[in-house]
Amino acid sequence: MGGTKKTKRNVMHEEKANQVRIKLVSKKSGKTPGRANSNNSDDDDDDDDDDDGGESANYKHKNVSSEMTDTYEAAEGKDHKKKTKTLGIELKNFLLSVVPHIEPAVIDNPNSKHETLSAEEVTQWSQSLAALLSTQCGRDAFREFLKSEFSDENIDFWLACEDYKKTQLDHLHDKAEKIYMEFVQSDASKQINIDFHTRKATAQKAQNPTPSSFDEAQKLVYILMEKDSYPRFLKSRFYLNLLNKIQCNSLK
Repeated sequence: MGGTKKTKRNVMHEEKANQVRIKLVSKKSGKTPGRANSNNSDDDDDDDDDDDGGESANYKHKNVSSEMTDTYEAAEGKDHKKKTKTLGIELKNFLLSVVPHIEPAVIDNPNSKHETLSAEEVTQWSQSLAALLSTQCGRDAFREFLKSEFSDENIDFWLACEDYKKTQLDHLHDKAEKIYMEFVQSDASKQINIDFHTRKATAQKAQNPTPSSFDEAQKLVYILMEKDSYPRFLKSRFYLNLLNKIQCNSLK
């Protein structure tokens, strides 16, 4: 009986010991899953953080790319506007260097000869090139216009020929040589636009000059001005503004 009781006690002790072990194991196993869950949660959080970080990085990258694109486009736009503005200024300066600069010199200058012009005289310039060139004011006005078109050599040659015809015979040679070298020869500083045969014939005539040595070349240049430059002169701002100003002054 005593051995049996001892055995029971031992069994009871063993059962208690097992229960304690189970509790301990349970507690340990309970902590372990908790830690595991915590670790897993941390891992998940890390993954989420990684995902969030990735998305944030992508978002930031997109924003940076967008900002860079906007900055580039803005800079490109500024460059385009700057180039356009520069071209606009260059164009304006070019235009001011041609026709418009004539107006103040001819119209607004108090000492200009054109202030004494009558509306009738300026109107007569539109009748023909001959009428325009028949007066000093008409010749000056037409020359200023041709200068704006870089073709004033035509009027200069025509005027030189008109002067040449009035030259005394003993001075013809010198004037003929001067006109030929300045307007006719192939490398002349103010070379006129005439055909090869006329240029060659004029060169031969200039060697043995007569009052009519340059008549053929002068006629061709006159026709060129009459058909080309003169119609543009009548439509130009220069002529129309001059005519309008003089007509307004005549009504005062």
